[in-house]
Amino acid sequence: MPKIDAHIKSFNKVNKEWKELKDTQKAVKKEIQPLVAAEKDKNTHNIKNLEEAIIQFTQDIKKREFFQYKCGTATALQKLDGVFDELKTFEDQIADYGDNAAKFGDPGQIGKAQKDIEQIKVTVENMKVLWDHIDFCG
Repeated sequence: MPKIDAHIKSFNKVNKEWKELKDTQKAVKKEIQPLVAAEKDKNTHNIKNLEEAIIQFTQDIKKREFFQYKCGTATALQKLDGVFDELKTFEDQIADYGDNAAKFGDPGQIGKAQKDIEQIKVTVENMKVLWDHIDFCG
């Protein structure tokens, strides 16, 4: 029986430590809740700013040279390549803010920005195909 008593004492000790750990976890969670809420709000704000920047970018890109035939093939293709670099910056921000949104329990929050960037990529890729075709025919 001494072996069983040792196991019971060990179990009771571990059980007590587990309860204390759970109580500590609850206290820490309550203590950091305002900080978590502030970071969640900050990320939401950053996502809204990103969405606005993407909307502005979408409007501005339609005014660029490669949308006009007179700019020529070489210039258009060069400018289009630069757009892909700009889109990479947006995609990096989407990845960062999307990871944060997922951590805060709302991964769909970044969906609009992702959709808008994908649409811009389709437009730019279509313009590149068009200019490649013009170059081929010219």
